[in-house]
Amino acid sequence: MIEKGRKRHFRKADTVAFDSQFSAAGAAQTSSRDAPRAKPIEYHLPERAAVVRLTCTPADGLTEQGKLSRRIKAIEARAALCHRQESRRRRRRPQDHVKQEEPDAFLGDSTEERRDRFPLVCKPTQCIFCLGNESKPYQERLYEYAKPNKMMNEVEKHLKKYAPENQVLCPHPRCDAAGLVLRSVMAFKNHTATVHQISLR
Repeated sequence: MIEKGRKRHFRKADTVAFDSQFSAAGAAQTSSRDAPRAKPIEYHLPERAAVVRLTCTPADGLTEQGKLSRRIKAIEARAALCHRQESRRRRRRPQDHVKQEEPDAFLGDSTEERRDRFPLVCKPTQCIFCLGNESKPYQERLYEYAKPNKMMNEVEKHLKKYAPENQVLCPHPRCDAAGLVLRSVMAFKNHTATVHQISLR
């Protein structure tokens, strides 16, 4: 019975909640005093927040030119969102519960100011390729693995596309801005160990 009730809840709960919001009878019976307060939705990606704001906000009172401008902004926001990469679901450690989203105050910063927020000396459990991937959310770029060994496995996945003698562009935001290219994979690993304090295999 518990299992059946659980399945029924997850199958119908969203529909019941949706119907209650748009049911005139339900709205008349539910007083504002008894109505549950909706929690504000927090978006990890500023592009996603922009899409929701431009799509779901009523366009009452806007001129034809204003509506056109809003449609253009909505299209641009969707295009920007398509270039971002979703966070992977990971098992959270206790310290991961700290809110690590990109602060709103940083969203308007220039590219140089954004790069300056990433120090040259990194944590020994951070993946330098993920740190330099601007398409990932801010908290995903700063992610720290539980063990250095796990981080090394992740870096090795990124290095698979390079032959040992191939040149490697350092993905760290500051090195990438300077156009730093290492002559081989081994030179890249030496660079990450001496400059970024990230030891690799």
